[in-house]
Amino acid sequence: MHIAQTNAMRMTKRSGSQSGAMMSIGHVVAESKMDAKGKKEVEKILVAKFNALNEQKFQGVIESYSLKFSPYSARTHGRINFQKKEIMISFPMLEQYGWDAVEQTLLHEMCHARVHQQGGQPRHTKRFWREFEKRGGKRDKMQVKPKAAYVYACPTCDGEFERMRRIAKPWLYSCSTCDKRFNLNHRLYLKRDKYQNSLEHF
Repeated sequence: MHIAQTNAMRMTKRSGSQSGAMMSIGHVVAESKMDAKGKKEVEKILVAKFNALNEQKFQGVIESYSLKFSPYSARTHGRINFQKKEIMISFPMLEQYGWDAVEQTLLHEMCHARVHQQGGQPRHTKRFWREFEKRGGKRDKMQVKPKAAYVYACPTCDGEFERMRRIAKPWLYSCSTCDKRFNLNHRLYLKRDKYQNSLEHF
């Protein structure tokens, strides 16, 4: 899985006077470019870890669940749906904290599954926390940074600018690395969004 790191940059917004007012783009975090093949591979590892935890911690009694990564979930590290028999794990958490954090989160969700199988409540009750600690779980205080939903790029230097919200008129912005004043030759374009891995630039 290829992980690219970009530096914090600024972009120039076009103004009526063409003075090139500067606008900060904010902190840029590491981003994984995971295609369909990469997604399938990491989810295979996730299934293997589920099976291993089921045998090691639960003696194989946890029912089968569909296991998936959520590409943008940051505030929620993991989620279980009993009706759909589905467990979702935060992909940004994997990027930032690695597989050890994924295992702990997976164990957390599997404890929910175990309590549910025994007729318990699906919430964080005392019964749940006893189950979690008994299975070797540790309460985490991880702060997962949200993954940028939109990535804009300069056609000249390929510099990337990450934003959580969509820029309404990206063509009014140009890359300040290439020119500190607004320059039509370096106008930004939307390179990737939260629905597509990549967008073609014409």
